[in-house]
Amino acid sequence: MSSAPEIPGYKILEPIGRGGMAVVYLALQESLGRQVALKVMEPALASDRLLCERFLKEGHFIARMSSHQNIVTVYDIGCHGQCYYMAMEYIPAGSLKDRLAHGDRPERPLAVIRDIATALKHAHDGAIIHRDVKPGNILFREDGTAVLTDFGIAKAEDTETQFTQIGTTVGSPAYMSLEQRIGAGVDARSDLYSLGVVLFELLAGYKPFSGQGAGGMGQAQQSGRIPQLPDELYAYQDIINRLLANHPADRYQDAGSLIAAIEDFEAECAAGAVSHPRPARNKHARRHGDAGGGLLLRRAAWGAGLLVPVVLAVLGYRFLNDDASPRVLPTPAPVEYPSAGDSELSPSARAAKIRRLLSVAAAHISVGRLAEPPGSNAADAYRLVLEIDPDNAQARQGLARVERLLAERDGDRPAAP
Repeated sequence: MSSAPEIPGYKILEPIGRGGMAVVYLALQESLGRQVALKVMEPALASDRLLCERFLKEGHFIARMSSHQNIVTVYDIGCHGQCYYMAMEYIPAGSLKDRLAHGDRPERPLAVIRDIATALKHAHDGAIIHRDVKPGNILFREDGTAVLTDFGIAKAEDTETQFTQIGTTVGSPAYMSLEQRIGAGVDARSDLYSLGVVLFELLAGYKPFSGQGAGGMGQAQQSGRIPQLPDELYAYQDIINRLLANHPADRYQDAGSLIAAIEDFEAECAAGAVSHPRPARNKHARRHGDAGGGLLLRRAAWGAGLLVPVVLAVLGYRFLNDDASPRVLPTPAPVEYPSAGDSELSPSARAAKIRRLLSVAAAHISVGRLAEPPGSNAADAYRLVLEIDPDNAQARQGLARVERLLAERDGDRPAAP
């Protein structure tokens, strides 16, 4: 690790954390005599103007919300020479990630989820989407209150910046919604999906789709299968179903709805209408496929009812409509592609439309929508690109790939009698 920086007004005590672009130090803010967590961007990155802007943007996002008890407080942000820094509230009780690593799961996981849902509601009400809700970004104050931190890849909901362009994937794969995984526009419901993954992990002791790798996780999401908790935790399954629904329209529509559902569940538990199971203390809890026959039957029923393409038309619509609001994704329907031969488009608009069409085509391929249904498949998307740019190499290669995949698929079918 590089030597500690020198920042006027702060005395560096020791490093306490490290991320992809910054080191966090325990420091003394000399003017007030208080300990702070001083987040300092790696000096080698200071020459990258976009990363510096992103670092400062994070500080401004948190500052806008840091009056909330469940969001880390920012005291100061600035730059000294080539040293970009952010002074934040020091929260010494550690992160949820640390606790999970030691097999220490909360006795009341919904209390943690409610705290973070409350933080997200405050952020979402200010049109800020976090986009990286995960155990490493959940800290605990000494009184047990959960606090949300690290808005490094957050975005204002009504903007698309160079950091958050359509088709660009940012975030932590194990906690991403499908729309975030394939680089589509996200809204508050994507943060709630990520929080659902955290809840599942708190309850079961392992992540949904655990052990399947990034590709397997994406395929499992595309299938529409909702992960099932072990039998002894099934009282929580309704909440999990609403959080981890593949289609955003089937999730809780806002953090306030999730908070209300948690409060209803707790009230039912207090009245004895619902048993309040505790998370299993065995950190090697049963994983998918190891449960008893009853759970397997339930999973089979879920699979039979959910193996439908529930998101591609929605995401394709979002990719291709510049005026579509990121707050509400439209209901599933065949995608009506805009006219590709619009000669009035500016060169930059034509390039943007081509990028969106290529993204749609790739998403269609990922779930096997190669040449059907009409108007909503990979082949049609690539053909529209070629109408705009007849020499587009990606579209030509994409069509060739579609033809190969169709030939392979047709070759696996039994011959007609």
